[in-house]
Amino acid sequence: MSEIFPTRVREGGIAVGAATQWLFGFTLSQVTPAAVNNLGWKAFLMFCCFNWALVLYTWFFIKETKGLSLEEMDILFNAKRTPISVLSYRHEEKSSDDDV
Repeated sequence: MSEIFPTRVREGGIAVGAATQWLFGFTLSQVTPAAVNNLGWKAFLMFCCFNWALVLYTWFFIKETKGLSLEEMDILFNAKRTPISVLSYRHEEKSSDDDV
């Protein structure tokens, strides 16, 4: 989780992210028994639908950051560049170093 926040707000972002994860874990553990009592096996179908919705959201809306440094991710998210332009930025940076 630490890779997704800019350096200046990383500590606070990690704290909020961890607290949110604990909060939703607690909420889920409190809601599940009531859902199973009221819905039966359909409660698990409901959770399955929520998970697939999150998979689709991640697939279509979350940007890929594999192989990028923190500085490159900062360029990607703050300058509104596409991953292709960040990769071309990396290529230009490496080619200029090779000429020296």
